[in-house]
Amino acid sequence: MQVLSEVSQARCDEIKDFLKFTSRIERRVLFDGAVARVPDFVETKYISDEEKTLQASHVEHASGPVSDIGFYFGRDLLLRGRGFAFVGKELLAFPDLVPSYVRYYVDTGSLEELDADPHRRVRYVEGPVLVLTSESYPVYGHWILDILPRAWLFLNRFGPTDPELKIILPSDVPDFGKTILCDLFGLNLDKFAYFDWRAEDVLLERAIIPSLLHNSQIYHPAMNGFVRFVRDRFGVRAEARADARLFVSRSRFNSKSASFRREMENEALLASHLNDRGFEVVFPEDLNWEEQIRKFATAGLVVGESGSGLHNTLFGPEGGAVVCLRAANQVQAAIASLRRQRLTYIQPAIEARGEGKTTYSIDVERTLAVIEAMSERGTPLCREA
Repeated sequence: MQVLSEVSQARCDEIKDFLKFTSRIERRVLFDGAVARVPDFVETKYISDEEKTLQASHVEHASGPVSDIGFYFGRDLLLRGRGFAFVGKELLAFPDLVPSYVRYYVDTGSLEELDADPHRRVRYVEGPVLVLTSESYPVYGHWILDILPRAWLFLNRFGPTDPELKIILPSDVPDFGKTILCDLFGLNLDKFAYFDWRAEDVLLERAIIPSLLHNSQIYHPAMNGFVRFVRDRFGVRAEARADARLFVSRSRFNSKSASFRREMENEALLASHLNDRGFEVVFPEDLNWEEQIRKFATAGLVVGESGSGLHNTLFGPEGGAVVCLRAANQVQAAIASLRRQRLTYIQPAIEARGEGKTTYSIDVERTLAVIEAMSERGTPLCREA
């Protein structure tokens, strides 16, 4: 597959400036490149050598340089698959558009949706179109880490004022995604246009594609601007409270998860012990988005399985602490790095794979001991400006 390796830089202070472009693709930088800091891990005597190795690996992959971020403006761009943009036959695969964990599947030819198909129709869409969708659009975690920050980057800069501007989304986009976009940015449902990526390619007369605010989940500091925007939108002020403790449960969500399936077999036992220690057991899918933001904004200590629900710590305060159970990747470390939160991992005592899912058990006594050690270190009562 051909990959576009270079685009010209352009100045664009208003949407109308974009309408003057004559080239196929232009790029406008809004934030210069930066370096993501190393996350703070909580060292306790209860962390095993295996845990320390895992943490060291995640530190390495959660911090480092991040490229410039901004917008790509293109004429007659082809949208194929779940949100991949092509200039002619060349894929726009810059690190602020296609993360390395997706680029791997692109380079190995594993994404059949990117192959040209004579049976797939091509539909032409006139006017300016904002492209926000990502490979994992069905997953809530990718909305708060990928899609909504992209929307903020553009709409906070230009606003949704152009009556011709449409936001294009997959036809099977989750309802929660549309609801959050409307609530967060004051949009109406008629602002959205849809495409069936399984049956059609879409040729966009004028496409606007905001950067991701990360390079392969290494977050640009501008992501903190998105966090502040969300909290300000709901009138929430972050304050790390030692008495605000959350256990994020996946027990009601496992059967509906759009991500990989896993199940903590002794979750009920752990939840009972945590409840006795003043933790509130929360089921994020039972709360609307504003309620989730409010819960996490004041949480001094959050415990939960790695996954979308725990990623809500993005909206938590600096100085908060997080215990991540069965870390699947470096994402939670990257969030902790961005938000200056203290983090530790606890890996399964027992794990088995089969029948399309992973089951595991956590050592409850060890988990309680780690939480006690973190509590003894204290959670700063800090308020963010």
